[in-house]
Amino acid sequence: MPSFWDSVKKGLEEGVGRVRRGAAVAKEMTEETIKISKLRYSIHGLRNEIQATFAEIGGEVFEGVTTGQTDILQDEKILELIEEVKEFRARIEEIEAEIEDIRKQSGMPKENEDSGDADDAEDAGEDTADSDATESENSEDAEAPEV
Repeated sequence: MPSFWDSVKKGLEEGVGRVRRGAAVAKEMTEETIKISKLRYSIHGLRNEIQATFAEIGGEVFEGVTTGQTDILQDEKILELIEEVKEFRARIEEIEAEIEDIRKQSGMPKENEDSGDADDAEDAGEDTADSDATESENSEDAEAPEV
């Protein structure tokens, strides 16, 4: 029959083993979370590039229209900018797939299962901004001063 101290020693060794395994899993999850955060930051940067490109397209279209250019949608500069947006969007899809692969490999929940997903908050903000803009446009139509 093992002595009391042998039992205590065995229990401590098992406990230390469990703690080490738990620490290793926590470290791996932290590394995966950092990778995903970096990829999300890349997506954020690409979305900013898309917005800047949209603004540039709008500027080009405005200039073309005000100068009487009738085939503005066939303008080489505008077509190049549209291709840039398509490339940015394709890269975003690649990064999102990479994030999903990391989640699957590490056993992390899918993004829509997260309770505080940054993308959900961002989408909600966009919806609010859109509805606010519509409301202000409607109120401007009703109270527009004569020019």
